[in-house]
Amino acid sequence: MPKLYEYLGITFYFYAKDYLPIHVHASYGDCETIFELIFKDGALAEVRKRKSAGIEPLPKAKAKDAEAFVKA
Repeated sequence: MPKLYEYLGITFYFYAKDYLPIHVHASYGDCETIFELIFKDGALAEVRKRKSAGIEPLPKAKAKDAEAFVKA
């Protein structure tokens, strides 16, 4: 899994040959949240959060930091 970035202790990565919609995994410790990137007319229109199966989601403060980073 290629690591994209690390920010405030949160690691952002993706899996090669993954599925749509385009998304990035964000992990902090043993927690993970997936951020789906929704594009319209070539521009980022929305970022959706969802849980990763069988893994605790990021703590609220870290999820907020991660979402702000993904949107930026």
